[in-house]
Amino acid sequence: MTVPAFLPTEEQRAVLEHRGQLLVLAGAGVGKTTLLTERVINTIEGGRIPPEQILAVTFTHAAANEMRSRITEKLRERGDATASNEVVVQTYHGFGGQIVREFGMRVGISPKARLLNEAEKWGLLEHVLDRLTFNTIEIRSAGHAFKNILSFVKDAQNHLLTPDDIQVYVERLRNDGLAPKAEPLVQQWEEMAHAFATYQRIKLETGAIDYGDQIAHAVEIMRSFPTIAARIRARHPYIFVDEYQDSNPAQRELLLELIDPIDSNLFVIGDDDQAIFRFQGANVRNILRLPDEPRLAPNPPSVLTLVGNRRSKPPILDIANRIAHGMTEREPKTLTHLQEGQATVGAYVADTEQGEAAWIASKISDLRGLGSDEHQQYAWGDFAVLSRTHETLNVVEQTLKSVNIPSTRARREPLLECIEVDQIRAMLQVLVTPDNDVAMARVLSSPRWRLTELEMRALARHRCIIQAQSEATAGNTYVPRPALIDAVMDVSNINNISPETRHRLCALIDEIQHLTTTAQLEALTHTVKNVIDRGAYLQELSVNSEPEHIEARTAVDAFTTRAASFGGTGLYGVRAFLRFLDRAEEAGDTDISSEEPPAADSSQVLLSTIHTAKGREWPVVFIAGLVTPQKKTAQQDAPGQAPYPLRAQRADLPHFPDEGFTNDSAFLTATEHRDDSLASLAHDDERRLMYVALTRARDHLYVSRAHWAKELKNPQVPVSFWDEILDTGYCVILGDEPVSPANPSLTNPLPPNSKKRSARTSTAEKIEALLSANQVDEALAVALDGHSTDKTWKSVLDNALMDLNLTQSPHRIPEAPENLSLSSTSYSALNNFQACPRRYRHRYIDHLPSRPNPSQQVGSTVHRILAAASSHVSDVIIDDDDHIDGDLHRVLADHPELLERFRKSRWGQRPATYAELEFTLSVNNQIIRGSIDRVDRLENGTLEIVDFKTGKHRSSEELQSDLQLPIYALAASELLGTQPEQIRASLFFLGSDHEWSLDWSIDAATHARRTITKLLKTMTTSMFPKTEDRSKCRQCDFAHICGR
Repeated sequence: MTVPAFLPTEEQRAVLEHRGQLLVLAGAGVGKTTLLTERVINTIEGGRIPPEQILAVTFTHAAANEMRSRITEKLRERGDATASNEVVVQTYHGFGGQIVREFGMRVGISPKARLLNEAEKWGLLEHVLDRLTFNTIEIRSAGHAFKNILSFVKDAQNHLLTPDDIQVYVERLRNDGLAPKAEPLVQQWEEMAHAFATYQRIKLETGAIDYGDQIAHAVEIMRSFPTIAARIRARHPYIFVDEYQDSNPAQRELLLELIDPIDSNLFVIGDDDQAIFRFQGANVRNILRLPDEPRLAPNPPSVLTLVGNRRSKPPILDIANRIAHGMTEREPKTLTHLQEGQATVGAYVADTEQGEAAWIASKISDLRGLGSDEHQQYAWGDFAVLSRTHETLNVVEQTLKSVNIPSTRARREPLLECIEVDQIRAMLQVLVTPDNDVAMARVLSSPRWRLTELEMRALARHRCIIQAQSEATAGNTYVPRPALIDAVMDVSNINNISPETRHRLCALIDEIQHLTTTAQLEALTHTVKNVIDRGAYLQELSVNSEPEHIEARTAVDAFTTRAASFGGTGLYGVRAFLRFLDRAEEAGDTDISSEEPPAADSSQVLLSTIHTAKGREWPVVFIAGLVTPQKKTAQQDAPGQAPYPLRAQRADLPHFPDEGFTNDSAFLTATEHRDDSLASLAHDDERRLMYVALTRARDHLYVSRAHWAKELKNPQVPVSFWDEILDTGYCVILGDEPVSPANPSLTNPLPPNSKKRSARTSTAEKIEALLSANQVDEALAVALDGHSTDKTWKSVLDNALMDLNLTQSPHRIPEAPENLSLSSTSYSALNNFQACPRRYRHRYIDHLPSRPNPSQQVGSTVHRILAAASSHVSDVIIDDDDHIDGDLHRVLADHPELLERFRKSRWGQRPATYAELEFTLSVNNQIIRGSIDRVDRLENGTLEIVDFKTGKHRSSEELQSDLQLPIYALAASELLGTQPEQIRASLFFLGSDHEWSLDWSIDAATHARRTITKLLKTMTTSMFPKTEDRSKCRQCDFAHICGR
């Protein structure tokens, strides 16, 4: 590779020739990394400086590798290739880790301490969760707790806070007196500080550190041991820092500790206008105030600016400058064009986000067609579509695929969500847990084994036959339910499967037995390779050069590499690896579940968020979705955030005095002032993000927005600087569609298959649509037909596959009749139809979107509180159909009696026999599916069904006509083999401490079945009229469609 000669501009030459410490504020496209590289080369050659005395620091491994590669190539070109190996190029964390490995023993850290990834952090927390107490913080699950704890730890480490720092601060606030409204927040900090301390202790006990420790311990070492700090500074008197505007407080402190105030030579380069990572803790004032740092006072750096842009043609920078000049906190500078020619700049306003995406696709096609037939002017890889949100990119991606424009996302599909990797995991799960029916069903439905839905049901029925035969010979002895693999092993006796399928199942049995035998003795990596080889995954993927197949092949290779690095032997090693992957998946571990972003691909349009696009450029750039973001609740006091008043950059933040915690009025005033001041910073954030996006373009730049998106009830508002862009006079309006009076996606939804989609996306959407209509059997048929499916429904697929169990009954399942209809419904659907046939149609047939139901949040939250408060009760379920008006937190704070009433009830005094007992009830050749919240089997043999309601009781007439308890009673009778006279079913209204019981008998059961049969028949022939009771329309999601 020959590196082009660097021809510096006059302002770049001034940077290269400057002697002494220097801060360079360099605008977009001026060649920051190239200039830093040249400065390193000049320091080595011109100053005769030993290369090992140079330390170059950047943020990401990719940036460090790129810088290292550039230095190597430059030095090799000049005949000094060995010097490049001696220059230290590191990330902040990497260099901090180097200090910890060398001197960590001084602070109790072993030189061999292993660096934890996200999944391993979760593994440590699993061992200490029982040591933690959370009285103030809402804990929904262990995973929810882990995420909050690790977020808190990371935030504290970014501000160099220790658990003791936080505890001392909390004690000081308590000693000064706490206002009642401040007490929950301070208690939250105290609980999280305890979790932080416990996590730090378990890391120390197990000889591990995490990424935050690398910098925190490095700073601690340098501050605590001056002689060590002096040695480290003497090693690297020449320090080069790239992209300093993205540094957080801990990184700033590490850099300052590395600098010798008297004898250092510091070179820092960055662009305050491109400081777009404040949401990750970066502080733009780090770069702006660098010349005034007290540590640098003996030898303050000079400041030079670079504004000559080598990338963009006029007038792109004129627009970017207009956006930048509107920032409130920046160093003044105006970019200038060094490129000649004229760029095309245009704007488009669409009515809907689908229309916006269609316009982008059309424009790409038009530009792609420029040039001669033999040589097109632009390759697909010359186009990029940028947006601040993934939601906008999702719509564009769908549209591009529908018109056969090849595209790719700037981030790879998560490794653990790759279909082929999922199938490999399923086989590994079968090896260690043969009775895992979900894993077995995934294996059976994979393309290699190709079992259809009917064949899968034949296996499920044969499993029931095996159980019936076992029970007949066992007498009164309990017989465990056979697993799906038991039916597969008895393949010779299964009816209703083809000879070809029988042959495939015999081959599968042989393969499972072979893999299980070899896995008992072999290393994990060999077992994984055996599964891949026998499944012929790589061979099948290698015969196709489509991007999806290439990406899948990369994912399979990465999975193999991950297994090799994990280690382990035998089935125990496989089991440990699978547990590791489960934790990684739940944690969203990017080290495990994703790869590095794809390299530039000339054959595909790139779709990217603006944050990911930073540092790249394209001939043609579209910036889509330029609307004001929806307001979000401030998260400064969220459980995952370290105490705001202790943040390292608090001098740069709105003040929150200790006095603000002493009385309620002061606390509310200080909180409101802080949140308002922080919200004003978002103004600069949005402008910086837009500035970065604009300066990615070389020849063509297009901006666009839409009036309507998703299920919004009101039109979107353009970003505040939309008119500024147009007012420059450089941006041509290419289209301005009028705004519809109402959201077209609500008033005239597109049919699911109105546009061409990829096979994977189409299948996923079809399954989700069927499941949303409670048509589980039909969804199962689609899911198991052997086609690959998309990651968007993976969690839904697990639930569908679980349907192979047919029921959660602990007793034998009667075999379904051959003529049983596959159509199914639920109590909720029946209830909706009874209330209003038109509402039922809109929700279950038209699949129109519904607005979020606050009562569901109330119900689920009260459920969690009751479950936590009643640990001796196995589970408590609160129904989601309750109706409590008002804000969720206010409702819970204002209604502590809900928990007290439960505790005093008979259900609060005993454990549940069954909780969330799923059932399928056959009525008139149709299936009603549901889940009974709680069933208790009493000592006298009575089955007591209860459904908890957080609201107040309804009238007896209304309850008498409600079908919920009759359906539950019928299902429980069949499911648990109990006569109607032995069933008691009740509703317990916690809101009014009222119980209502169903009068249940054989006659009542017969009457209920007739009523349900009649209702189901009506549903199949109905024209779905509107309800006559207009009082029900006030809270209906679809009243605007009905005109009520």
